[in-house]
Amino acid sequence: MEAKTLKISLPKDVLDTINNDLYWLGNTESERIQNVVISSIFINSYKKKSDKHTCRDYNIDLHVLEYMIDSVVELLEDKKIIPSKEWRERVQQTIFTGLSI
Repeated sequence: MEAKTLKISLPKDVLDTINNDLYWLGNTESERIQNVVISSIFINSYKKKSDKHTCRDYNIDLHVLEYMIDSVVELLEDKKIIPSKEWRERVQQTIFTGLSI
């Protein structure tokens, strides 16, 4: 992924919200703002207009979702709430018991 540095200005109340209420989105203001933008794009299902980009767009969505889930799992593990191995086992159990074959 290519990164680009941007200089932005945000109102103080927006920064306060990012730092106080959304602290769990990253360790720094920059990470939190980046994750807010990524999450917003993902949640709003931003898609290119052309049909030829549809598969690529879904691939990007899946990568963003994977990044978001991995970040949460890392945070839970760092805070010693649940080890990633146990989390993965629970997910597999839920998936396999939820499948109707």
